[in-house]
Amino acid sequence: MDTNTDAVTVTNAPTDTDTDTGAGADSCAGTVTYRDADALTDGDAGKYGDAGGYGDMSAYGDGSAYGVGRAAGHPPPRATTPGERDAPGARPIPGTGTGRPGARLPFAGRAAQLGALERALRRASCRAAVITGAPGVGKSRLAEEFLTRARHRGGHRVLRVQATDAARAMPLSALAPLLPCDSEVDGPAGFFAEVRRRAAAHRATAGPTVLVVDDIHLLDPTSLALLSLLLADATLFLAATLPDGAPWPDALRALWRDDALRHLPLPALTARESAALLAAAVGGPVAAPTARALWEASRGNPLLLRELLRATLAENGLGEVRGVWCLNRPLPETLPATVADGLSGQGLDALAPDRRALLELLAVCGPIGLRDGLAHSGAEVLAELEDRRLIVSHVDGRREQLSLAHPLHARVLRAGVSRLKARALLLGQAGRVRGHGARRAGDALTVACWELDATGTADPELLVRAAGRALYADDVDTMCRLARAALVHGPHPRAALMLGEALGQRGAFTEGITVLERAFAAAGPEDVGSVAVTLAVHHFYGPGRLDRALAVLAEAVRRAGPSPVLTGWEVTLLTAAGRTDLAAHALAACPSSPLDPSSPLDPSSTPGPESALVRSPSPSGPDALAPDPGPSLPGPPAPAANPAPAPAPVLAPAPVPDPAGVLLLQARLRVELAVGRAEDAVRSGRAAYTAHRAVTERTEVFYPARSSYLIAAALLEAGRLDEADRTARDGLEELLAAPVPALVTWFGWTRGRIALDRGRPAEAAAHFREARAQAHLCGHRFAEQRVLAGLVLAQAYTGHAGAAAAELAAVAEGPDGPWRQADTLRAHAWALRCQGRTGEAVAVLGTAAADALAHGERAAALTLQHDLVRWGERAAADRVTDLAATAQGPYEAARAAHARALAAADPDALTAVADTWTALGTGLLAAETLAQAASLWREPAPGERHRTPARVVAERRATARALLLRERCEGAATPALAVLTERGPGAPAALSARELEIAHLAARGRTSKEIAAHCGLSVRTVDNTLGRVYRKLGVNDRAALGRLLAPP
Repeated sequence: MDTNTDAVTVTNAPTDTDTDTGAGADSCAGTVTYRDADALTDGDAGKYGDAGGYGDMSAYGDGSAYGVGRAAGHPPPRATTPGERDAPGARPIPGTGTGRPGARLPFAGRAAQLGALERALRRASCRAAVITGAPGVGKSRLAEEFLTRARHRGGHRVLRVQATDAARAMPLSALAPLLPCDSEVDGPAGFFAEVRRRAAAHRATAGPTVLVVDDIHLLDPTSLALLSLLLADATLFLAATLPDGAPWPDALRALWRDDALRHLPLPALTARESAALLAAAVGGPVAAPTARALWEASRGNPLLLRELLRATLAENGLGEVRGVWCLNRPLPETLPATVADGLSGQGLDALAPDRRALLELLAVCGPIGLRDGLAHSGAEVLAELEDRRLIVSHVDGRREQLSLAHPLHARVLRAGVSRLKARALLLGQAGRVRGHGARRAGDALTVACWELDATGTADPELLVRAAGRALYADDVDTMCRLARAALVHGPHPRAALMLGEALGQRGAFTEGITVLERAFAAAGPEDVGSVAVTLAVHHFYGPGRLDRALAVLAEAVRRAGPSPVLTGWEVTLLTAAGRTDLAAHALAACPSSPLDPSSPLDPSSTPGPESALVRSPSPSGPDALAPDPGPSLPGPPAPAANPAPAPAPVLAPAPVPDPAGVLLLQARLRVELAVGRAEDAVRSGRAAYTAHRAVTERTEVFYPARSSYLIAAALLEAGRLDEADRTARDGLEELLAAPVPALVTWFGWTRGRIALDRGRPAEAAAHFREARAQAHLCGHRFAEQRVLAGLVLAQAYTGHAGAAAAELAAVAEGPDGPWRQADTLRAHAWALRCQGRTGEAVAVLGTAAADALAHGERAAALTLQHDLVRWGERAAADRVTDLAATAQGPYEAARAAHARALAAADPDALTAVADTWTALGTGLLAAETLAQAASLWREPAPGERHRTPARVVAERRATARALLLRERCEGAATPALAVLTERGPGAPAALSARELEIAHLAARGRTSKEIAAHCGLSVRTVDNTLGRVYRKLGVNDRAALGRLLAPP
């Protein structure tokens, strides 16, 4: 049994630059206490493989995919000495809340398998269950949880034994807890008879005994014979664990043939299960890149998760940032060899030299071609290592590759390879690939990395090409390392450009700007544009200097002439800063596009002719991009408060998509989104993404995922919330394979906005918090400010305005700048409303809407004015209607209908709008609109002194529906919903718990008879309850009930 029980406490001490001010301010201070051996239970004695409790874990993954440096103000966590562990203010152990060093992790990720075991126990014909799986996957912990459930919930007598090689030499020793020790019997037959008699007596009073046997294949034959007899008598239920590949005892095979045994193969944890386990371990949210990278490094093996955490804590790599657990450095390389032995079922040190030599080659170099593996070790060695699950082969394009079966093996093996030996292996493999011609697309990257690792340098042109390949693979860390190495040989514009981009992704804007300014000053006409756009992006997203960013682009135009690339980035930065008026003007005046019309994009890859890239003559030049026949965009700023739309470029067909075409599509997407042309923005975004994926030279366009979150945002504005959510989730999943830090932040921001519009403020706040932590860790102040606005808005939706709102107010009430945008002012207004400062809040929204409109931000102005309608401000109704007239999509149409219904004081129209909101999936807006309708129904009709009975019934139905929707909005407490808490004594109540349960069952198509059986009621009671539900909600049948209760 593992006897290493030392505890480690890790404390993140906040610095002056890391500490928020004000009551309730966020802090990065935190303590993690971790006990090495707490996961191993008594049943794990003598073996290493299955981590009974998974171990306390919370960590991060492969550093090669991280690309996030520690932000200024975030020092690494400090390891305290044992004497400091009980110091006042130390936080409890993550996931336990107890502060006890030996506390165990919660059980997570195995609910389905645990339920299957419980059902097997309840089934009369089932005698046993066998849990199989790889070493370390959690078989013993699952069995232990099952044993606990059987004891506490089923009242069973429970026993657990561990079979070992040592106990096998002494018959029946492993089953000692089952054996009588207080009676005298003659011979083995009498002994067995006495055991069976006692087991039968116990079953008669308390049911069968539940026995867990770990590693049952190690039981001696006599013990297996006794178990067979007890199973045949039905006096025992057996739950056994077996490693994958171990032989099944004959007794278990016989039970399986008779359908009296349940086999449960236990897979590795999925990414979602692993993330849930991490969150339970640390007692708080874990950043998506952290959870994903750790899952990939461990392959979902709980034992490895535990060991990775141990090593990470030892190197002080885990900390809490803005309330979210993040890693500030890659996972450590060094892990104990015993960990790999436990996973492989054998000692790596015991391998024959030629076998170990191949494994060391794979550990140092990574995947190699099958031909190289055969030349190194021969077919028999490869087959043996594959049979022993130490290597795997897979097809990569037209080549078959060899790699280690588990990434952990690479870490362990590399730790045992000397520096000179590693150098020889790297250079030898680089020579072999060069000998084959190095013709594959990825060969330059791998050879450059091998030579750089071996010698500290490589050919500069090879390093630059390899850095470009790393960029194509979204591998920020490798791009940074290769580009920096190339610059050691002397100035190189493309190397400086890629290094600067990587530094910006890590939040090192100061160094990045220095590198890029030096390259910009030295760049010739062919490179000045590429370097300029990256430098401009750094100036804007780092220190927030829009003026400096535009000056850099203007200087590039002066030195090299105008180009679509420069225009595309100018439009991107202007729209990001909230100046769509200037952005639309720049886009309309775009110079010639370099797209070749002779080879158009595959039309099947884009959703219609609007998204095709075609050239047509325009006043800007014979090849300029012009509208044909796409929708119009606003032109240059006009003095009028509501500028008229003006023609703008439409991008359409081109052959081999190039960076200019991609950037112009992305620019158009942003402008369309800002002016309320959401459907057009979706088409432009999808075309941009398709073209972006086809571009191989990405030093001007960088990451295709940038289009994904913008598409999701456009789908949201178009009222297609399900598509928006799916696009954002899929895009983030794709991005997490090689995280690009800043983009991860924007995906969190987008998902938070989607959740907020769905009426899920708690979920939205969780997304915003994680995105804020990621932005803070990366030093992206612009992104952090935008995410902070989302967080304050989500909190305001629940009626709270805390420290985050105070932090936001400093920006909202400060001077104009890139950070003081419509969403910041909107969140600030909602926070003021929560504080009871209604007049100020209304004024802030009105002023912000006027400013947004003056800057061409029609979509933002519409949102701000509609917020006033949500607050009951009828004066805003005409402005909402006017703005929505030029907008696209059902979302904006519903806003206009809402405004008209409120202005007309028409409760019937408001109820119809609520139905529209429900159909769109915006449950909170539906609840608010119904609450407004209920308020109108509560008053007599115009010209009448008293309410009619019909108005009373209508008010009750609207209130009941609003209450039902509010219950599904995660504690929402917006101003419109306040009327629901001010109801008089005769007001209707919300659905009771029983009514709600029956309503949901009926909405899912269950008959009254089925509902009655499920709830233990009579059919008549069910029908009467449904009648009350129908009356309260104002519906007439189950179909209407199903539409009302559909998931938001």
